[in-house]
Amino acid sequence: MPNREHYAKCFLIGGLSIGILSGLPGVQFGNCCCCMWVILGGFLAGYLLCRWAAYPVSEGEGALVGLLSGAIGAVVCDLLFALDWAVRGTARFQEAMEEIRRRQDFPLPPGSEQVIEKVKELVTNPVVLGTLILILLLMTFCTLAPAGGFLAVTIWGRRPRPLSPGLGPMVNIAPPMAPPSGPGGPPIQPPPAPGHDDQGFFFPR
Repeated sequence: MPNREHYAKCFLIGGLSIGILSGLPGVQFGNCCCCMWVILGGFLAGYLLCRWAAYPVSEGEGALVGLLSGAIGAVVCDLLFALDWAVRGTARFQEAMEEIRRRQDFPLPPGSEQVIEKVKELVTNPVVLGTLILILLLMTFCTLAPAGGFLAVTIWGRRPRPLSPGLGPMVNIAPPMAPPSGPGGPPIQPPPAPGHDDQGFFFPR
């Protein structure tokens, strides 16, 4: 994998894009459309790798940076969710449970109160809840983000790349010839004048 020096910055940018867009309230609903932010984040990572790499990028490299982008995005999204849950989630969950209890018009079966309390403790525990959500996010993001990276490399990865990113195609240019005379150059020798050889015959030189 000759382009591995560009992997880190590609999957970090792609992963942060996935995590922020998937974790912000309101914006996160874009994932309801076929996990749009996850696929686009992997696509972004693969596209950046194609733009920055000095050599043609393979589809495997695109899938790899997409996979790593999905992992980073899952962690960032989980942290944003945990922060939002710590601020507002617990209170909203307790209010929802109380509303359900007020609206129910039939008695609960024996032992259901203990089950409800255990579920409440599980949901309101940030460590347990964050771990469960992180596992779910890793399974989802690491499955879909590589598809975006693979697609980006399929479109752009096989195009010829310059040896130095941003400088355009490299062309072999021969070095300029040294001037025949002048400062630092060899002096010009005048052409020989006409004369005679050893046998006395005249010839031009």
